[in-house]
Amino acid sequence: MNQSPTPPASKITGTLTNSRQDLCAMVILVTAGVAARLLLRDFPNFAPVMGIALFAGFIMHRAALAVLVPLAVMMISDQVIGGYTFGMMIVVYAMLAAPFLLRPLLRNLFSGREHSWWTRSSALFGMSIGASVAFFLVTNFAVWVQSASGVSPMAFYDASIQGLLHCYGQALPFFRYTLAGDLCFTTVLFGGWALAAAAIEKSSEKRLAASNS
Repeated sequence: MNQSPTPPASKITGTLTNSRQDLCAMVILVTAGVAARLLLRDFPNFAPVMGIALFAGFIMHRAALAVLVPLAVMMISDQVIGGYTFGMMIVVYAMLAAPFLLRPLLRNLFSGREHSWWTRSSALFGMSIGASVAFFLVTNFAVWVQSASGVSPMAFYDASIQGLLHCYGQALPFFRYTLAGDLCFTTVLFGGWALAAAAIEKSSEKRLAASNS
């Protein structure tokens, strides 16, 4: 009778190790994200979720778990902060999970040594700013749609181009907080990872040099 080949023990061990690492990373990122969002809730739109979404997509092995991280942060913290209409919640959650789509670019950017520090930093900040702009445009467009269609109880904006521009204009002062929060937490997370990776590499080189001496 034909049987499917048994995967090598090393492959099974590696898969289990990756799963444990992902679960640990998920718990740490979700806990830190919820705590930071609750502590910073008095600062409008200054939040860690976008930076965490970018970092989770980069650092975690399993894509499915990575995309759950920002969603879990939002779901848990919204129980305290409060949410919005169901339709608006879907748009907000989707846009906060969207940086996950940059995962292949991030992994390619930080793999190996072919990219300079300046290239990596510039590209990372560009991705963070792009995610912030996309969030601003899409979520406020959704606010205008709900308002103009009468779905939202706060129907402030007319169903016209002028109404849409008014909606964006009203939201613009808050965008600086969104941008600052996204850049801040992206810098902290990726900068912390880079420093830790450099320290580990330096320590390994010292041990190797000591063993060869």
